[in-house]
Amino acid sequence: MASAAKFLLGLVLVLALVLAAVPVISGYGCLDDCVERCSNGKNLESCAKMCAEACLSAAVNR
Repeated sequence: MASAAKFLLGLVLVLALVLAAVPVISGYGCLDDCVERCSNGKNLESCAKMCAEACLSAAVNR
């Protein structure tokens, strides 16, 4: 019985970890795409800063 409870607890913890990682996974590629669209080869520094803020907030707010 204790073995089944430990298994269930482990399964719940793994599920919680997967659900916590969803915003990070969904934000994957956001920064590169944003900088490419924004900068067009110019102003890379300002675009990178703006895109980092935008992609981070988008990933956190999902």
